[in-house]
Amino acid sequence: MQDKSSEGGSLVGDLFTVLSAIFFAFYSIFLKVAIPEEQESTFKFSWFLGFVGLINDVAILPLFFIFNWTGLEVFQWPNN
Repeated sequence: MQDKSSEGGSLVGDLFTVLSAIFFAFYSIFLKVAIPEEQESTFKFSWFLGFVGLINDVAILPLFFIFNWTGLEVFQWPNN
């Protein structure tokens, strides 16, 4: 049986998941609208989104170590 804190955490996680999917949909639609039709054949959406992900990884990676060091979010390897 789950306690109340784990049920609340699951609901919050589900809400964040839905919210991130909505923001990604708006972001994708914005890119489609922002790129003119004559440039659409040469613009590589997969490359662009790949570079956005790479930049996010590089920019957010230091936060991983800072959060672990301060104890705000402690990193632990999963159990086998």
